[in-house]
Amino acid sequence: MSEEEMAAHASTLVLAGGETFATFLAATTYYLLKDGADSEAWNRLCAEVRGHYQSYDQTKAASAQKLPYLRAVIQEGLQIYPLGPQGFPRISPGTYIDGH
Repeated sequence: MSEEEMAAHASTLVLAGGETFATFLAATTYYLLKDGADSEAWNRLCAEVRGHYQSYDQTKAASAQKLPYLRAVIQEGLQIYPLGPQGFPRISPGTYIDGH
């Protein structure tokens, strides 16, 4: 496959996934703000992001991975509104009934 063909395929994949990702972002934002702009989750997320970055120019994907609450919000958003048809596996603690 030539470099031009790879670029064409990559742009198709990016365009095809854009609507799904935009919907995921809209749904995650909705759940963050459904209790109002003063919700605990929204305020905590804003405080973490604003405390880590001094300007927009500093925002990079690699440094955003160091923000634990942002990561948690993204992971929870993917649980509620997955990008794919099957979603992502969720690890939850086991349940014990009558000692078993």
